Amino acid sequence: QQDEGYKVEPSDVITFIDYLENFICSRFQISSFEHQVCLTTLLQGFVFGKVSSVLFREISEQKKCDDMLFRYNRTWISTLPLVEGLALDQKFACENHTKTRKLYQNAIDCIGNLEFLTVPADMLLCIFETTRLLASYGCGWANVNANEFNADNLTPLLVFVLCCSDLAIPHTILSFVTSLSSLEDVSSELGYYLVCFEVALTFITNANPFTFREFLGMEKSIVLKMELDRIQNLRNQKE
Repeated sequence: QQDEGYKVEPSDVITFIDYLENFICSRFQISSFEHQVCLTTLLQGFVFGKVSSVLFREISEQKKCDDMLFRYNRTWISTLPLVEGLALDQKFACENHTKTRKLYQNAIDCIGNLEFLTVPADMLLCIFETTRLLASYGCGWANVNANEFNADNLTPLLVFVLCCSDLAIPHTILSFVTSLSSLEDVSSELGYYLVCFEVALTFITNANPFTFREFLGMEKSIVLKMELDRIQNLRNQKE
């Protein structure tokens, strides 16, 4: 139980898990790599299950305005034309939003699972699985080889999927994963897809409706920009 005024630092959690793993391996002479991997998975699930609510509460307060900006911007970004507005490659998009959403619904559902996970490694795998689904369905629809699907195709699709998802606190999740993932994980292929996720998230959060006035209309873009400026001011005051 957290004492009042005590702040849980991410580094403390990582150090504690490492300590437990080394202690148990030494105490019970666990030398098998497979057994050590299983132990790490069990310990991460147990420890993060206990402390994630505290950490999320602290991080979410820090990222409150960024998450608010994301939720606000995705409402109008999701109305932009898929190719001209969101820069989706024509061959990976259907003729309208509804059909494109249906095509990538499994990826939308997958990324939505992030808010139900508590272990950073599981969150990284969730992001990876989302990108795998995007590549699989996109290449299947376009009838192209997987090597034709690259970061230029992935990022706009991630923007589309994030705008279609029910995620409410993606910046909190990103900060949680970044702070608590092992160096080995973030230096691997999983880390690459985490960066792609961050790029898509940043695009949505920092998007300026006035830039897209061609698609939104001048009057609507001005109104949206005024509300966006209000939220930005809240963020600046918080910082």
